[in-house]
Amino acid sequence: MGQDEQWRRPGALFTGFGEVLFDMLPEGPRLGGAPANFAYTAHALGCEALVVSAVGADELGREAAALLAEKGLAAALFTVPRGTGRVDVALDGAGVPSYAFAAEPAYEAIPWTEQTERAAAATAVACFGTLARWGEETRRTAERFLRAMPAGSLRVYDVNLRGEFYDRDLVQSSLRLADVVKCNEDELPVLCAFAGIGEPSPGAYARYLRLLGARGFIYTEGAKQSTVFWEGARSVRPTPPVEAVDTVGAGDAFTAAFTAALACELPLGAAHAFAAEAAAYVCTRSGAMPAWPAGFRETLARARQ
Repeated sequence: MGQDEQWRRPGALFTGFGEVLFDMLPEGPRLGGAPANFAYTAHALGCEALVVSAVGADELGREAAALLAEKGLAAALFTVPRGTGRVDVALDGAGVPSYAFAAEPAYEAIPWTEQTERAAAATAVACFGTLARWGEETRRTAERFLRAMPAGSLRVYDVNLRGEFYDRDLVQSSLRLADVVKCNEDELPVLCAFAGIGEPSPGAYARYLRLLGARGFIYTEGAKQSTVFWEGARSVRPTPPVEAVDTVGAGDAFTAAFTAALACELPLGAAHAFAAEAAAYVCTRSGAMPAWPAGFRETLARARQ
C-alpha cells in the first residue's frame, strides 16, 4: 500500500473537525453538529474516531462532553469563553429540518494548540464543513489542521450551508482544502453560482471539482436519489424508501459511511449502496446519533478480511 493510501489502512483515524452543538428538537435536545455526527457514525461503524471542537463553560458544554464519553467517542473539546453551540430545529410534515442558530457559539473559536496539532498528525480522514469556519479563529485553526495531516490523508468537505453563515470566499477556500466534497440538492445551485457554472448540474460541478484536484463528489437528493463521483467513475442509486422520523444527520451518516466503506476497499457501487442504507437508517430514528444495529459494522468488518 502506497503513501497515497494511508487513509485506507486499518485503524485509520476519522476526525470530525468543527461544530459540536445541541439540536433543540421538538421532543428535546439532541447532541449533534455535522462533524460530530460524522465522527459518531464512523465510530459506530467500527472505525477509530475523534471529534475536535469547542464548547462553553456551561451546562450544555458539560453535557456534550459527558454524552460523547457515554457513547465511547473520543473528543478534543476545548473550553472557550462563549456559549456552547445550539440550534433550534423545526421539522416540516416530511421531517425535513430548518435551523435557527445561537449567536457567537464556542465552535467558532476552536484554538490551535499542541493538542490540536497532535490530533491533526494522527488523522487520516477528516470531515469539516462551512458553519464552524464562519468564525475567524476556527477558520485559521481548520486550515492549519487540514494542512498538518499526514501525506496520503483524505479531507472531506461536507458543505452544510446554513443560514447566513457562509459566503463565496469561505466556500471557495474550503474547496481548495478538500479531496472530497459533499452537498445536497438545495446547496448545488449556490455552489454552481459561486463557481460560475451557468446551468447547475451534479455532472458539471463534478467536472469543476476535478479541475480543482478533488478525487470525489457526493450529491444527495433527499428521498429521491444520490449520485457519487469518484476518480472519474460515477454511481447513481435511488434512496431506500423508509418511514422517516426526521432527516437530521442523514447526510452526515452518508458521508461517514461512504468514506469508511471506501477505506475498507469496497468498490464504488457497494460503498455507495452501504452509504445510502446508512443514511436511510438514520432517518428512521430521532436525532443524528442513534444506536446502530450490528449489521452495518459487520459489513465493513467482513470487507476488511
